[in-house]
Amino acid sequence: MILTVGSNRALLRTSAAVAIATYAEYQAAIAALTGSTSAWATSLPGSSGTSRTTAAADTGSMSGSSWLSALQSATTAKVVQHGLPSSAEYASQISAGREIIMREAAITSAPTPALDRNGYLSNTGTNSTRSLQFLGFWTPAGSMKMNPYLGLGPVPWDMQTTVY
Repeated sequence: MILTVGSNRALLRTSAAVAIATYAEYQAAIAALTGSTSAWATSLPGSSGTSRTTAAADTGSMSGSSWLSALQSATTAKVVQHGLPSSAEYASQISAGREIIMREAAITSAPTPALDRNGYLSNTGTNSTRSLQFLGFWTPAGSMKMNPYLGLGPVPWDMQTTVY
């Protein structure tokens, strides 16, 4: 499956690669990829598209999972928690209050089991219709990307390539 992030795909694919060396440059780059934000403690919008959020205190609940599964209902915090590679990375994002970019996509409705991942046990979902197909975040090593729906990543993200 090929996934593009944001509406600036053509612009980003034709521009010269620019090294993202600082968190401020990362923030500017993800702001250019999406104009919408998702509040950390509230449910994701429930529609396909790219948004960004700022990590804050752990909160909320989720039915289904963003990791190798689908979501029914979930706060942004729990979607990111299951999507990131580890509970340590989740804690690091919260501690630093970092911005995270994600892309949600609609899928065929299906029941999904509960999953215990990164310190959170989600609830069973009976009508899960959304998937987290892109997750971008900043680490001390630089910008990283993942596809939690397919269980891929994290890998370094040059911020120019919008296809996972």
